Amino acid sequence: MLLVLVMVFLPSVLSVEISLSRDKYYPGETLQAEITGNFISLGLNNFALYKEEIPREMPVISGLTKRGEVYYFYAVLPSQDGNFSLVIEDAEHFGENGLNDENIVKNFVISSGKGNRTILRINPGFVLTEGDEFSINLKSLSGNVDVNAELLGVGEVRSLFLRAYLEETVKFSTVGIGLDGELVIGDYKIPVFIIKKGESFIKDKNALVFIPSKLEGSAIAGQNYIFEIIVKNEGDINLTGINFSVGEGKVSPAIINLKAGERSYLNVSISIPKNAQNFSKKIIGRFGNEEVTLPVLFDIIKNIKEVNLSGSSLTGNFNCSMQKGNICLGGEVCDGDISPSLEGGCCKGRCVESKETNYGFYIGVGLLILVIVIVVFMIWRARKKGGMKMPKDILKERAGRGEEKMFGSKEVKGSLGKE
Repeated sequence: MLLVLVMVFLPSVLSVEISLSRDKYYPGETLQAEITGNFISLGLNNFALYKEEIPREMPVISGLTKRGEVYYFYAVLPSQDGNFSLVIEDAEHFGENGLNDENIVKNFVISSGKGNRTILRINPGFVLTEGDEFSINLKSLSGNVDVNAELLGVGEVRSLFLRAYLEETVKFSTVGIGLDGELVIGDYKIPVFIIKKGESFIKDKNALVFIPSKLEGSAIAGQNYIFEIIVKNEGDINLTGINFSVGEGKVSPAIINLKAGERSYLNVSISIPKNAQNFSKKIIGRFGNEEVTLPVLFDIIKNIKEVNLSGSSLTGNFNCSMQKGNICLGGEVCDGDISPSLEGGCCKGRCVESKETNYGFYIGVGLLILVIVIVVFMIWRARKKGGMKMPKDILKERAGRGEEKMFGSKEVKGSLGKE
């Protein structure tokens, strides 16, 4: 009888639900979600983002935690319009048919229509803190705005002025907040969780992230490319002795320390082998027993004018002339490093004529000379054997034949009269 009652009530108790803070978001805005359900396990790696049913790379800035029976998730959305879905994949949970790992889908829209509301990018989308204060990064996506921020449970209200598209860090005190609180900024609500000593919690987000999340484009084999990337500590603890490496290249500095929330710039030099048909490597960051990677994917092309590294690096955001470099023409190669620019690959050395182009020219000339030599040799050989006449001999012979037809071939002697 007890088993029957359990089976009757399981569907309502164990159903999974994703509740979003809104159904329509602005490009680059922060999505916040609350997930309820009986999961065997649920981690950040179980979350996926789809556009028009096509999987996309998950946002670099995202996080997951659990408080009580509720999971809290956030992610900074892509900067593009479209119909999207937040999908939980391969996470075992109890549903109406018992234990399964079926996908759980929540649809939403990203649209550039701002309307009248204030649009913010918030990082993080929830707060976990063990100290007496915490900080949050805010960026206005709807121009310069004045907003009020109130930390519920404390009664602290602050007026904030946010400049358009400029990220600002704001600090708040947790004194008197109790166990849980909520930070209200405009119409955004950010959960604040105070972690007590010995308390277990999920803090499943990458502590170390690369910006951008990958390097890709088209490049020339046998060249050296340089990039400037950001590495950021998204966690709440300091990281020491972070070691960076990349196959076929070099990272400088190779070892750094990052405080919680701190970022640093890395210079990455990548050498593509001369015989490369395609190029796929990883920039690796190691700290403790953890490892994070940044994929490096290049299509190998022949024409340097078609080199495209736009979007691969922060240094690609300005002109080649501002980098004191040159744009090489077709048939030229760079004898120094190449960095991204708005015009394409920017040569930080001299543009010189491609050796491959020189070889092609010399090979062509050599073949022409060889053909001429062969023709001359054949003519000489034929004349030596008497089997071939020169053009002037042929003309002379033809002129002689014409005279024979006109005057006859025999000489006429004697008189034309009778004897």
